[in-house]
Amino acid sequence: MRKASSPLLLLLFFAFLLSIAVGYGLAQTEPMAQSEQPAQVEESSIFDGITKGKERLQREWQDFRQSIHYTTSVRVITVGDIMVHDNQLQAAFISPEAGYQFDSYFTEVSPIFAEGDWVLGNLETTLAGSDKGFTGYPQFNSPAELAVALKNAGFNVITTANNHSLDRREVGVLRTLDRLDEQGFLYTGTFRSEAERNEPLLLTKNNITIALFAYTYGTNGIPIPNGKDYLVNLIDLEQMKADIVKARQAGADVIAMAVHFGNEYQREPSVQQVTLVDQLFAAGVDIIYGSHPHVVQPFEIRTWEDEAGKEHQGVVIYSLGNFISDQRGDYKDLGLIFDLTIEKEYPSQKVIFKQVEAIPTYVNRYWQDGKRIYRILPLEQVVKDQGAEGLTAQQITQLEKYHEELRGHVHSRLGENVFQFLRTPPVEK
Repeated sequence: MRKASSPLLLLLFFAFLLSIAVGYGLAQTEPMAQSEQPAQVEESSIFDGITKGKERLQREWQDFRQSIHYTTSVRVITVGDIMVHDNQLQAAFISPEAGYQFDSYFTEVSPIFAEGDWVLGNLETTLAGSDKGFTGYPQFNSPAELAVALKNAGFNVITTANNHSLDRREVGVLRTLDRLDEQGFLYTGTFRSEAERNEPLLLTKNNITIALFAYTYGTNGIPIPNGKDYLVNLIDLEQMKADIVKARQAGADVIAMAVHFGNEYQREPSVQQVTLVDQLFAAGVDIIYGSHPHVVQPFEIRTWEDEAGKEHQGVVIYSLGNFISDQRGDYKDLGLIFDLTIEKEYPSQKVIFKQVEAIPTYVNRYWQDGKRIYRILPLEQVVKDQGAEGLTAQQITQLEKYHEELRGHVHSRLGENVFQFLRTPPVEK
């Protein structure tokens, strides 16, 4: 099972208890009378005593945990489409020897990522190598330095299922995964084998386990090779239901799915998006991260009871928009950083969504020393500081309007009863 674990503080505590158990076990062995000759102590009796002491302490520890109330939490920060168009390739090129540099994209947003436990992004390009040619639209292939920059920025989880997954065919899928492995990323959506595809990606921290899956509506008409359906996860409701069951059996507290769907450049979810979301919630999914429209669509927080009367929560962001790209205007240069805090209560082990924040971003593109510069700017910070490097006064005024409009738009499908979950209340209408 692919699993990322947090530092096991309980293991250290258990080691301490075990040391006590050893002393307890030894104390249960019969002491020698002073008048007796030293007798050979049976080794088995010592270990029996240790085992009994350990079992007793384990029982007492479990009883103690069941008697107190406490919580643990994990913070998941997610962004939308990570793309590299031709203009970005030209701007990132340093020299044949030095290669490419993308780190400057993320200077203003990396402090936000530093606050997250898991930082997710949708890699909508391949990393297939220079021999396959670096290109932007319509078939993307980007330098490996992009993966380095993403790691430096604070990402630790990448989803790879989207309509550009096969832009460099099978070899592009495999090489992309190799490049992600080199940087230590966890990833899901494309795979090297059936066995790899059938193992859920489990993200565990602070005793909260999230199972993450990723799927796409298609691959732009590029066929998946015969007998290798595992290469790219396609949207298939029955397969998705089977994945949910497998993840629950593996111990997942939360099921999250990154779904590449919807209509490009449409700011509201389509009927097909809403229908699939309804079906996935009914099947047991807790979080749905949408991508593909390249513009931001609203999010929802739902609460409902199943037939047994058990309460459920679900969060869906229909589209996170473009995080980084060269697409301009008509809201295509705007995106979201979606910040979700998940809390687990004890002793009930109930999992709830504690807080949500949708942080609007803007891709600033400007010229400096004869070269294009790209920077992802959190709009709230721009408004607060009344500026950022490369912005004109006219742009600042426009971005203030975008910030207010986007915050209203992204919260537009929320009912008043869910405002309690928001770190920052929506704009009053």
